[in-house]
Amino acid sequence: MILSSEPSLHAALLKKVSLSQSPPADWDVIDCRHGFFERFSALCNEHNDVADPALFCLADSTPLSTRHIDTSAGSSSSTLIVPGLLGDSVSAIVAPFLIARRALDVKGYCTQIAWVNGRRDCDYNAGLLRKSILAESDTRGDSVNLIAYSKGCADVLHMLALYPDTHAHIRALVGYAGVVRGSPLADNASWLARVVLQHAPLPGAGRGDGRALRDLSTPVRQRWLQENPLPTSIRYACIAAAPERQQVSRVLRGSFDKLARHGEGNDSQIRVPDALLPDSELLAIVAADHWALALPIEHRLPLLSRTLINKNHFPRQLMLRTIIDYLDHEVAPQSRVSSSSCTS
Repeated sequence: MILSSEPSLHAALLKKVSLSQSPPADWDVIDCRHGFFERFSALCNEHNDVADPALFCLADSTPLSTRHIDTSAGSSSSTLIVPGLLGDSVSAIVAPFLIARRALDVKGYCTQIAWVNGRRDCDYNAGLLRKSILAESDTRGDSVNLIAYSKGCADVLHMLALYPDTHAHIRALVGYAGVVRGSPLADNASWLARVVLQHAPLPGAGRGDGRALRDLSTPVRQRWLQENPLPTSIRYACIAAAPERQQVSRVLRGSFDKLARHGEGNDSQIRVPDALLPDSELLAIVAADHWALALPIEHRLPLLSRTLINKNHFPRQLMLRTIIDYLDHEVAPQSRVSSSSCTS
């Protein structure tokens, strides 16, 4: 499912999301959702596909423009995708954008996973990311784009602070349902979650250090952001998610409900305001849960997708291509988003 080009369906995209706690006042979050949506829509029209019209949340009823959007496939940019918690442990089954990356690589896009230890702290993973980014930039002879999913976003932020030599090798960082300001779920993580992350004999790069969840907690993340301003040489963008409860997979509804007590607008793991990077372009708020955004569980584990993970359908290939094309072709407008523009 992609998007219908009929103007009558565009109005249905104006689903409001309450941002009960907006980003700090000194964060210039630029609302670029219409420009991103126009490019997404143009790619849909190219394939004559139709999707759920409630996929996007837009700030107002501004109609689609008539500007020409180049939809020719391919990009000279290299894009590295940074996975989140337990990403390496499940990599053989549901690596982020697994099927989408394969399809886009055939069309002339260069996308790879920058693997980290999905059970280690952000500082440890920062060192791994530095090696991957410098190697890819050296191989390509150009800076790279990063799409950082979930905890991967916090890992990248730590890398930027610890290793200034990486800055010149990064063109853009996109937080993709990324943990920026922390998650209340990490503040009160269960004993079982802590044991699994640290001690369970899972596949991947090794056991945890007991600090992965700590690094995602709200106090740690917000204190870190205050002490570590981001480099200004990099372009920042973000995509968040705010589905309705019935759009969340059964196994994730418990965490969705817990986050809902802290204000409306969450994807079952991270609240919308907590996924916004400082001085960034807000590209989209979509109606999908945290796993559906990036993990192709419906294709790799069909039995689970019919039972516990029953809301995994999402146009991941189109979303990934739209992000890459947007970074290649679009310039952010200079109009700051306000919390009221996304408040019901």
